[in-house]
Amino acid sequence: PQTRATPVAPTAAASRLNTKDRRELDNLPGRIEKLETERNSLIARMGAEDFYQQAREEQMAVEQRLANIDKELSAAYARWETLEALR
Repeated sequence: PQTRATPVAPTAAASRLNTKDRRELDNLPGRIEKLETERNSLIARMGAEDFYQQAREEQMAVEQRLANIDKELSAAYARWETLEALR
């Protein structure tokens, strides 16, 4: 005699996270890792001896990108926390 597996009913918490949100949650760790890698690269670049000897515009571009990355990371971590709470 064959036995059938009893289907497991989805929990209320699982149903709160739709497919789009689930996909976003799955992609967030990779996005965060990419941003942190870029951030570390920029910090290392700024720490180089010759960084402040280059044109001021180039310095400002790096500093601005670093500030933007910090904002993006903060938003990504907050979103990750929100989606995890819904999971």
